[in-house]
Amino acid sequence: MPWFLYMNDLFSRVDVRAFTVSEAVEAGLKLAGGILGGVDRYCIYEGGSELVVEFWRGDESIKLIHSDKPSEAVMRYYDAEKAGLVRCSSGIA
Repeated sequence: MPWFLYMNDLFSRVDVRAFTVSEAVEAGLKLAGGILGGVDRYCIYEGGSELVVEFWRGDESIKLIHSDKPSEAVMRYYDAEKAGLVRCSSGIA
């Protein structure tokens, strides 16, 4: 299943090698840190075989998505966020 970066309403396929959620977060922190200039917090949604990790700096964010259908995964992420099913971590150095 491919990995995508979602930013400014655009999906870009990215080369990420992650087999666990922790590895995905670590890879995403590197990508997001370079793009956003750092990361304040991140939020994780796991649904079936999909994974969406949203990285924030201030009010800007990007998403790292592991899915065959990234646009559908983003919609499920937003639904899960409304339902309180998205886990977030803050205080990242």
